[in-house]
Amino acid sequence: MSLKNLPCEVLIAASSHLNLQAIEQLLIDTATDFLPSLIEVFEHDTLCRLEGLQALIEMRHLQTLSREAESLHDTAQTYGAVQLMYLAKVISEAGASKNKRVALDALKDLHAQRTATIACLRALDQALNGSANTPVMNRALSV
Repeated sequence: MSLKNLPCEVLIAASSHLNLQAIEQLLIDTATDFLPSLIEVFEHDTLCRLEGLQALIEMRHLQTLSREAESLHDTAQTYGAVQLMYLAKVISEAGASKNKRVALDALKDLHAQRTATIACLRALDQALNGSANTPVMNRALSV
């Protein structure tokens, strides 16, 4: 199933956090039924990276922070997670310029955006697999 077949409200809610063209390409490259596994990988990978970013900021390893944020940016780009891409770029630039305060502020926003992005990914998965009227979908629509 293609994203084109989903209700407009689902697509509008998802587009606030996701690049739908990237999601469509991900579905072409894998398959709709593989999306739950991809979401699990995304959740785990982004959580590990966020924890790593936090530790690097606390240890003041800002040059390494910049590289780790670039890795998070690449992960976010694969999944079309536009808000995470932007914040990862802010953290990368803050690390490169040794601006700990900007990095910490962006990291706080990153946690919230990660949660919203995962909710949107799950909502798309549920809509694609025929169970769009669920609490996850309703929560994603209100984000």
